[in-house]
Amino acid sequence: MRWTMGLLMALAAQAPQAKERDEQALLQGYAYQLAVAEAPGDVHSDQRLAKVLELIISARTPANPDAPSHSEAMTLFLARAQAVAAQLEAQVDAARDADPALLAADLGCWPRTDDTRVCDARRARLEALAGDNAYHGLVLMETAWMLEDAAGFLRAARLAAAAPEYDSWVARDYRSLLARYRQVPVPKMPG
Repeated sequence: MRWTMGLLMALAAQAPQAKERDEQALLQGYAYQLAVAEAPGDVHSDQRLAKVLELIISARTPANPDAPSHSEAMTLFLARAQAVAAQLEAQVDAARDADPALLAADLGCWPRTDDTRVCDARRARLEALAGDNAYHGLVLMETAWMLEDAAGFLRAARLAAAAPEYDSWVARDYRSLLARYRQVPVPKMPG
């Protein structure tokens, strides 16, 4: 019994240190993602890295406002991450109407609502820009199908069939993210 109590007391004494080490390791990984997001890059990697930061922020934001607060370092990190994510999103929003890949990534059609103005405007804009890439035609076809828009589906199918190339977001975003990540050295993680 004494041995068990002694072990529990030792573990309890180590718990704050372990929690601190765990948070330091998390912060190191998060800081790396933040450094990549702050490195120069194009709007395609901006779009993906804003989502990464949003995921980190939401994972570290307690659902219960009465939950224990973060350490000062985590609080500072989260504030900086929110500012960087907002900046990246603003850059994406500013470029969206001129970039068919950004339009294809977010047509604003989901979730479905009664107000379809954003969806309709972005679909029309993508249709005007999509001529060179069959992938954009396929995105328009899929959206038209989901919206039960037969005429839109036929227009998009014709666009896709006439396009001279196919470049999906997967390859483009991979190239964009790779260029961004190559600029930031990977930190040695504690082990």
